[in-house]
Amino acid sequence: MTEACSIGRNRQSGLTLVEMLIVLVIMGIATSAAVLSVNMAGRDRRAEDEAVRLAAHLTMAVDKGLVSREQLALFWTADSYEIKRQTEAGWQPAEAPQLARIHALPGSLVLRRVDGTTDPVVVSEDGLGPAVMLEISGKGVPWIVAFDGFSASARPGRSP
Repeated sequence: MTEACSIGRNRQSGLTLVEMLIVLVIMGIATSAAVLSVNMAGRDRRAEDEAVRLAAHLTMAVDKGLVSREQLALFWTADSYEIKRQTEAGWQPAEAPQLARIHALPGSLVLRRVDGTTDPVVVSEDGLGPAVMLEISGKGVPWIVAFDGFSASARPGRSP
């Protein structure tokens, strides 16, 4: 009779499949955390949101001015802005509810005009107003709102 040959394994040598999978999962979690933290470094989501919102308000003001044939302007301070319309009585809040209210910037965000002036940004009724750059900055990368008199766009980066 032949004797059954058993292959013996030393329990102390090597890893089981379960142990290997656990190590791979831990490495994957650690790598994901590192990649996400690198992508978020220097990014201030609030500044981005406010820059996009301001660009949308300026574009909406152009549309409103073209339709109603009235002159509008962006009046701003370091921590807020509003759109007003020119009337015989002077500058009054815009008629459109989205544009009429004063929009306060959250937290430590600051709005400034890149050229350093504090003049209102005129939105001409013919869409041919002057080109202006505004910067919204906070803790992270500042955002630039570029307005050419007809359209506005927001992008990350420092002013030129």
